[in-house]
Amino acid sequence: MRRAFAIVAAVALLATACGDDGDAGQAQTEEGAAEAVTSANEAILSGDVDGVFDFLSDACKEVVDEAEVRLAVSLIPAFFDDFFEDFDLADLTVTASVVSFDGDTAKVETAYIGPDESEIDSLGFSSDTITVIYENGKWVDSGCEFEDTTARDAEILADALDELGYAGTTDDPIPRSVAAPVGGGFVVYVNDINLDAFDEIAALSEFANEPEDGHTFVLINVTVGYVGPDEPESLGSVMPTLIGGSSKVGINNFGCGGFPGQLASRSAKMFVGGVTSGGMCFSVPDADVDGLLLSVEGTFLSDSGIIFDPTVEAGTPVPVTGSNGPVAEAAFTAARQDPSPLGSAVDLGEGWTMTVNGVDANGAAVALEASEFNEPPPEGFVYVLLDHELSYDGADASSSGFSVDVELVGNSNVSADSNCGVFGLPDEIDRFADVFQGGTISGTSCYLVDESDLDSLVVFASADFFSDDAFVLAVR
Repeated sequence: MRRAFAIVAAVALLATACGDDGDAGQAQTEEGAAEAVTSANEAILSGDVDGVFDFLSDACKEVVDEAEVRLAVSLIPAFFDDFFEDFDLADLTVTASVVSFDGDTAKVETAYIGPDESEIDSLGFSSDTITVIYENGKWVDSGCEFEDTTARDAEILADALDELGYAGTTDDPIPRSVAAPVGGGFVVYVNDINLDAFDEIAALSEFANEPEDGHTFVLINVTVGYVGPDEPESLGSVMPTLIGGSSKVGINNFGCGGFPGQLASRSAKMFVGGVTSGGMCFSVPDADVDGLLLSVEGTFLSDSGIIFDPTVEAGTPVPVTGSNGPVAEAAFTAARQDPSPLGSAVDLGEGWTMTVNGVDANGAAVALEASEFNEPPPEGFVYVLLDHELSYDGADASSSGFSVDVELVGNSNVSADSNCGVFGLPDEIDRFADVFQGGTISGTSCYLVDESDLDSLVVFASADFFSDDAFVLAVR
């Protein structure tokens, strides 16, 4: 990640990267792990820089930038000072509880309690869960949030492009029909381009916009694959920009209105081995249509995009390759193969508990009966209704059901679209409701599911969209 982001991320995550001096050693027990994490968090709140380094694993110490860590520690008081008027960071009490333990590894959940005994969530790392390992007689953080991987990631990407025989620059762009890495674990393949696409867009959607005077719709169809290593990653991380042929000015892909198959409308999560396709439409000044190039970034933190020339066909195609089913040793493969049983109440964290009661793959019949304005699903897809319950009993007085992320994923390794575009479904769950302590919302949610995924579906859920902790639940 870029240096500036590394500092901010370090500030938010320092609570999991510090500890005491370790001279006395720590017990290789659940209690020892909890005590180590508690001590680590107390150290960061008091500005103990040496404790930060003591809690880093040996592997992390080899790659961490010491100056970055010290800067992050020094920024903590200034960064959070405005949040608290009645007390200082040092007045917080840290609690830690072990979520799982196997002797060498422990997952520990931490919480931060203010002087009035209320849980504090303004720090940005409240109720965080980290994994620690037992190393050299003490518990240390298993991750390394302080490593600046910018140079290494750029080198890996350059090596991968070099193997393809392209630089991915404006001087040496990647032609159509060659799958190329764009960063963040994503690969992109340009299928085709339509340099005057209004008629095609209008045929797809009666609600399509018309081009402004002096503009032309350009439609580029792409295939996106995800090769990891982390999973899942949001398809929204793939950021396309069209470069005007004459002006060399960037053009975003929001000027044509919505249409079926539009990549920008997908909120899909990509698991390792996932492959999906879609269209990207750009409203281009007429003078810029000739000589267009496409820039694609695979992560929000990228410094520059990989350049494609969608108008040139490669002599030797290089296709996107995917996997059918969970990939061996990927992060959620074991959980997807052994999900929590149907009907079981699963604690997602942050006060939320989820129960899956089943799925109805005949959602199209329900949708068509519910309203004459509802359309059948596209060819090759089905409407699936997920019957589930969400209960809240967290520290805050209430929380929105919308904050809970609920996905369906099958062997395609691409999560289903949670927007079926239908109305009036009976018993539809109200995900926008504020749920108060002790409350429960229940009902169905509609997903647009690839037919090939029907027999392999599971629920992938987390307490919020930004949580590192997610759970897999069976739907049958």
